[in-house]
Amino acid sequence: MSYYISITPIKRRGSQQNIPKKRSFSAHYFLPTRARKTSVNVCQPFFLQALNVNKDRVNNVANIIFNGNAPKENRGGNRVSKKSALIKESVRQFLNKLESKESHYTRAKSKRIYLNSELSIKELHEIYENGCDTENCVSFQMFRRIFINEFNIGFSSAASDCFTKCTNLKYQIKAAKDEEKKTI
Repeated sequence: MSYYISITPIKRRGSQQNIPKKRSFSAHYFLPTRARKTSVNVCQPFFLQALNVNKDRVNNVANIIFNGNAPKENRGGNRVSKKSALIKESVRQFLNKLESKESHYTRAKSKRIYLNSELSIKELHEIYENGCDTENCVSFQMFRRIFINEFNIGFSSAASDCFTKCTNLKYQIKAAKDEEKKTI
């Protein structure tokens, strides 16, 4: 619409110089011809009806043009990508801080690192949630997507040389809710 409006500043005021005027510019309206090579000067009511817009909208566009600003497009756009990028970066920093170890089988070939076998992605997400603000936390799906797609992390296998009695006791202690049973 701004392409069809021409703005010129008011050159002359009326005889009453001390009364402030609302208008500081004059607007001229044009519409293209069918050949689109030339434009025809039209009156404001015809311009409004041809474009099916109201007078306030046209006046706002004219004010923007007169003040030297280009009309800004406010429709659409991704308004949350900057915020989500910061939140995703906090997940990456959390995952980089995890204590990990390399596999002793293929260290030369692979850059994969391994976390403790007792952990899982769900438990890592819960640890992450406990350490972050409620408004800056990501969902489990987003956490899992970043974990799988951007990091080469696995969970190590459970130790095979542990005694079954030791591992059973360890899990019983972990599952016990009574503090006295945990200390025994």
